[in-house]
Amino acid sequence: LDAAAGSSDIQLSAPGGVLLERLLGRPAAAILRKDARCMLRDTVLLPQLLMPMLLLAVPILIRHSGQHMDPGDAEVVLFGIVAGLVFMQTSILSLSLMGLEGPAFWILRAAPHRGATILRAKWMLSTAITGALSTGILVAGGIAEHIPIGHLLGSLAICATACAALCGLGVGLSATFPKFFYDNPAMRVTFWAMTLDFWGSGLFFLFGGGLAVTGWMLSAQEGAAPFRPMLWGGVGLGYMIACAGSALLPMAVGSRRIEGYEWTT
Repeated sequence: LDAAAGSSDIQLSAPGGVLLERLLGRPAAAILRKDARCMLRDTVLLPQLLMPMLLLAVPILIRHSGQHMDPGDAEVVLFGIVAGLVFMQTSILSLSLMGLEGPAFWILRAAPHRGATILRAKWMLSTAITGALSTGILVAGGIAEHIPIGHLLGSLAICATACAALCGLGVGLSATFPKFFYDNPAMRVTFWAMTLDFWGSGLFFLFGGGLAVTGWMLSAQEGAAPFRPMLWGGVGLGYMIACAGSALLPMAVGSRRIEGYEWTT
């Protein structure tokens, strides 16, 4: 028993594991590692997650067609592609991680931790994966298209926070409307979770875009120069409030839902 305990401690203290445990706690870190391994072995989820990467063919096709893009147009195309990737990949991954448990969910719930721990681990995993993919593409595209460093840094911050917000929305909705029994692994998300996530994500993008357009229009007004820092600070504050609300409220509801989720067959 002592040897087994020692080997378990060694495995949990593997490179990267210690940092995860300090950030999330041992239960959440263990759930995160388990979900990552299950996801890599899932032959349905991985193709679904990689399918939106086809959007990367858009700039290649534009260049091969012989059309020349100005730097401003290239920047808009790049940001549009990344926005599409964030919209689709956050929904696909965050909504699927809860159903990935299957009937083994009740084994997970029998462990001595709260439902919020499960959701926090799934939120961290989905945010890390989608955030790494989207920001990596944004950096590579920004370097290739010579996008100004200020625009690129601002876009990276917006992209990372959007991934966190939309993954929180998806994880929370998949816990509020869970589905652990299914015949087809591609159908492990309930209708209500998919529908509400689609409209919620769409409203999030509309709200963020509306804030940006409003800030740009007001800052372009004559005599608005002295107020631009305050104006863009207000836009940033409104966006952060939207991100926090989109992630925290659904996850709070979802954690309460799975705390008392009954056994079904």
